[in-house]
Amino acid sequence: MALTQPQLLGAQVLHALAAALQSSGKAATITAILKAGGYPLSFSASSAGKLVLGWYYLAKGAHLASVRGPPPVPWTHSELTVSE
Repeated sequence: MALTQPQLLGAQVLHALAAALQSSGKAATITAILKAGGYPLSFSASSAGKLVLGWYYLAKGAHLASVRGPPPVPWTHSELTVSE
């Protein structure tokens, strides 16, 4: 019988990613990120998959939870494929 690592559930993956993406300190300011060309982080993936992150510009008066105001504008995105 082969032993396998337990797989994370979707909610657990989102929680782990949110923790990994939580930025802080002087290196986490938009000015520092743009100047450095990125924000390095590490994340231990429990299985193969694809991570897609998107960033949006929110104009003054825009709200994600409301249909009022201008819609969010896609700014950039990043993709990473993890294989076993």
